[in-house]
Amino acid sequence: MSREPVALERDERFGSRDRLLQREQFQDCYRKGQRLSRHFVNVHVRANDEGRARLGITASRKVGKAHVRQRTKRRLREIFRRWPERNGLPAVDIVLHVKPHAGAADFEALRRDVASALRLVRSGELKREGRSRRRRS
Repeated sequence: MSREPVALERDERFGSRDRLLQREQFQDCYRKGQRLSRHFVNVHVRANDEGRARLGITASRKVGKAHVRQRTKRRLREIFRRWPERNGLPAVDIVLHVKPHAGAADFEALRRDVASALRLVRSGELKREGRSRRRRS
């Protein structure tokens, strides 16, 4: 039985043009973007001029040891790459900041969580959730 390589559809490729690679890109999303909180991730979104949605993922040591952080990031990249409605996303930079308990989550739970966030991004129903800077008297 020969195993033929599976040809990926063009829209499922996830090259360097689809990723946030520089620290400044992540910082812009954090500082100037909109924020959405989900059970396993915080999502930061900011419009870009690239004509396509780009993804960046951050995971602190609170998520777990290096192999747990990397496995979680691989899963999130795969969820984004394979999401069937990805081509419908606007031209935005998306940063997924992994919450500590996401390292123990199974793939399906992560997929549901991220898919619900991506649907909100696609529909444009995000609101600016800037941190309030109230002065205490």
